Amino acid sequence: MKAGLGLVFSEKNRGLLLDLCVFFANLGLTVWLARLFVRIVGAAADGDRGAGFVLFLFGLGLFVLPPAGAILKRPAYHRRLKAAGRDPFPKTFFPAGCLFSPIVYFCLNVLIFAAVSSLAAGVWFGGREPGEFFLVTSSFFGIAAVMLQTYLVYNYFVPPEKEPENAFLRDPRAALLGDACIFLNVVFYQVLWNSIVAIPIERPAGLPVAAEMIFRLFLIGLAALFVYFPPRLFYLAEDIDRRRTWLTILLAVSPVMVRFLLAGI
Repeated sequence: MKAGLGLVFSEKNRGLLLDLCVFFANLGLTVWLARLFVRIVGAAADGDRGAGFVLFLFGLGLFVLPPAGAILKRPAYHRRLKAAGRDPFPKTFFPAGCLFSPIVYFCLNVLIFAAVSSLAAGVWFGGREPGEFFLVTSSFFGIAAVMLQTYLVYNYFVPPEKEPENAFLRDPRAALLGDACIFLNVVFYQVLWNSIVAIPIERPAGLPVAAEMIFRLFLIGLAALFVYFPPRLFYLAEDIDRRRTWLTILLAVSPVMVRFLLAGI
């Protein structure tokens, strides 16, 4: 029993631990958080500036947590792989498709920044329209910030030329803090996903239940690619060659998939 728990909590199995945590969170915690999130969105839409500020912080977390995790975990990641004689770029990583492409990651985070910028405008300007200066400045800043974020995230997979000068980054606690950033980022994504899944969808008249189930399965599968895989990117690079990885990923998202498939059926 202790050996099994030790294996789950070992540093090389962070992806497995994340999948299990997300599975149990999706059984109840993220559903509750999603309902709270929807109420906060409603309050912000009604002009509650406090709720708007909370949403702004939420969006900022989606944007900041991934590069923070990458910076904190990078030294320990490459030390571990170097000691094991492993390549930081698994052969199956990039052939897995555009899902892991920096371009896809960049586009996804442009959307996140647009949402954060919109929430910030709502907090700062209230019901007034933001001026042209704000729109132009935030657009240029946003593109530059997303480019920097994408660089920091994908630089995680590039072996550093030397150990970092910062003593904390060489400390094992830095990697643990990086894991915390990544885990929290995944929870944020799951809250968003559960919020979207909770939106009722009416079946068109005359559409067979089987056809709707197939369509919903396609939608939820596509959503899983862009909602769960990007924040799990750091761990997927290390365990993509393990057969059980895809099973635990499916397990992690299965509660949300089942709720979406059965909603209104």
